[in-house]
Amino acid sequence: MNKQRYLYSKNVYVLILLIIIVTKAYSFEQIGISVDGIQREFSVFLPTIPIQEKIPVVFVFHGYGQEVAEAINKFKLEQNWPEAIIVYPQGLNTPIQKINSGGINTGWQTYIGDQKDRDLRLFDEINVYLSGNYSIDEKRIYVTGFSNGAAFTYVVAAARGNMIAAIAPIAGTLGSNKDRQIFKEIPVFHVAGKQDQIVKFNSQKEMIEFIKKINKCKNDGIVINKNVTEYRSSINMSLRTFIYDGEHKIPKDAIPFIIEFFKSNQLQYD
Repeated sequence: MNKQRYLYSKNVYVLILLIIIVTKAYSFEQIGISVDGIQREFSVFLPTIPIQEKIPVVFVFHGYGQEVAEAINKFKLEQNWPEAIIVYPQGLNTPIQKINSGGINTGWQTYIGDQKDRDLRLFDEINVYLSGNYSIDEKRIYVTGFSNGAAFTYVVAAARGNMIAAIAPIAGTLGSNKDRQIFKEIPVFHVAGKQDQIVKFNSQKEMIEFIKKINKCKNDGIVINKNVTEYRSSINMSLRTFIYDGEHKIPKDAIPFIIEFFKSNQLQYD
C-alpha cells in the first residue's frame, strides 16, 4: 500500500511538473514601450533554455481588426520554433481605403510614409529593446503576418530589408508602386488561398511574379508537395509558395514550412 501511494504521489508530481514546464515553455511577457510619444505594446515569447548563444527573432503581425491573442492562437510559432524569440506586436486603429476609412479597427500602415511611419518606428524600437535586453542574432531576424499584417510585412521588407533575413506574408501584397520601386531582393515564402475573397488570388499571383523578377527566380518551380513550390534563384534569394484551395485564413499546415524556410535563410553580410 505504501509503495502504491508512493508511485501515485510520484506520478502526480511528474504530471504537475510537466504542466508547469509546458506552461512556462509557452508563456509570454507583455511589454509596453513609447514610440514617438505613443504607448505601444507587444507580447514576446522567450526561449527558456536557448540552445545557441545568439537567438533568432520572428516578428508576427496580426490581421486587420485583430488582436495579439488571436495572432498567437492562429500562428503558434513558439510551438514550432521554441528556440526563437517570437514577437507579436499590437496594431493601432488604422484607416484602410475601401475597407474602413474611419479607422476603428486595429491594423498597420500599408505603405512607407503611411501613418507617419508609426509601425515601422515600432519595428525599429522593438529591435532596439530586444538588442538591449537579449543576445539576439542580427543575421536571423524574420517577419511574417496575415492579411493587412502580410501587407505590412512587405512594407517592412521594402523599408528595412537590410535587417531582415526572410519574410513570409500570408494573404497579402505590397500595393504601393513607389514601395515596389525600392523593393530589393529578399527570400520570400508567400502563402495564398485560391478562394480568397479579401485579397484576391489573382493579385497575390501578380505579387508572386513580381518577387520572381526581383529575386531573379526561374519561371518553372520545383514542386515540393501538393501545396509548396520552390522557385530557384540565380542570386540565392529563393521564393517558395504555399498555395491552397481555401479562403482568407492562416492555414496551419503552412506554419512548419514557414519555420523551415526561415531556418534555412540568414543575412549574407559579414
